[in-house]
Amino acid sequence: MDKWRNVFYDEKGTKENYRFPKTLKKDNEYYGAVCLFMDTLIADLEKNNINEGFVDIAVKYRGIFKGVLENFYTGNIVQAYNMIERLIKEYKRNHIIFSKLSKSYSFNYYVIENKKWDNFLFFRARTGDISNENKEDVLKHTPFDMISKIGSYRFSIPGQPCLYLGSTSYDCWIEMGKPHDREFNVGCILLNKDYEILNLSTDIWIFLNANMILKKQEDKEMMFKSYLLSQITSYCISEASRNFKSEYVISQLITLACKSNNIDGISYISKRVSTNEFGHNICMNLALFIPYEQGEIYSQRMVSEMKIGNPVNYAYFSKLKRATLNLSIEPMPYEIKRKPIAIGDFENQIPYTDTHFYDFDRYLRQITFQKYKIGETSSDT
Repeated sequence: MDKWRNVFYDEKGTKENYRFPKTLKKDNEYYGAVCLFMDTLIADLEKNNINEGFVDIAVKYRGIFKGVLENFYTGNIVQAYNMIERLIKEYKRNHIIFSKLSKSYSFNYYVIENKKWDNFLFFRARTGDISNENKEDVLKHTPFDMISKIGSYRFSIPGQPCLYLGSTSYDCWIEMGKPHDREFNVGCILLNKDYEILNLSTDIWIFLNANMILKKQEDKEMMFKSYLLSQITSYCISEASRNFKSEYVISQLITLACKSNNIDGISYISKRVSTNEFGHNICMNLALFIPYEQGEIYSQRMVSEMKIGNPVNYAYFSKLKRATLNLSIEPMPYEIKRKPIAIGDFENQIPYTDTHFYDFDRYLRQITFQKYKIGETSSDT
């Protein structure tokens, strides 16, 4: 394990090459940044005498990423897609990178073994004045008769509805650009279905820990592949007024391949955190693909697979007296591991339990449980 740690860390901490998410200034920097990341990784693997199997994977994936981007840029989009779909088909045969929500290492439900979960708790937000809208509809996906408004996002495609969910209200807040309190509305979404998802939330410590625990070499190598794909899709580009975003190419091809292979969604760490270390648990995203239904406004199948809470405005919540809310002390899903969780960065950390967002999460869970008459000691937590 010391050899692996030497790949990623030096005396100053995480090496620059492995600090994600990464921000680039210009769109045309992405291709070179991907190649540099992979070249540096391959060199570090070889320098530290890492098993040749991992080196071979890194070399192969460098070629794949390079080939996908070059094919896409030159208009060979079908070829680029086929390269990604081959990966997705491979992942679907392995329980590491492809799993049900209850078994996903992206979320904490797997920690309690052999438990059947009735619901999986997430949060969804909307900005602006929603007082005149149907409360449940506010938190549903973009209506099918308004798909012209759906733009290009990391794991969704123009015109294709996708339900983006966050593991906390704080996650939703940073994902929406940190809106003012009066503009920020959040509600709970309780998923009734144990969706099958692609896990793209593998960071260094997740990989290193799995490398120690997993017995099969095949599984260790699959975690390494997941790590590579997770990082390649973790670039942000600050260049304004772009009609095309290179950092979305691989992510969106993954999305298409997942939909074609009956995968329900993708989990990933928010790209708006300072570093991935502050993303696990409280800033974990889930993008669920919405099946189109002709003649419907919303997917009736999706709606039947979830319980939708009422959205609450954060400015309104901030006026409530916490002491009189009688909030449950039942752990939130992100607390199941019983490990300290903080927001911020390495220079300025704040325990999440010391924030108003934490109380907001618990309040939203409480009123949603009350709405659907869910006992707080049931398996729905």
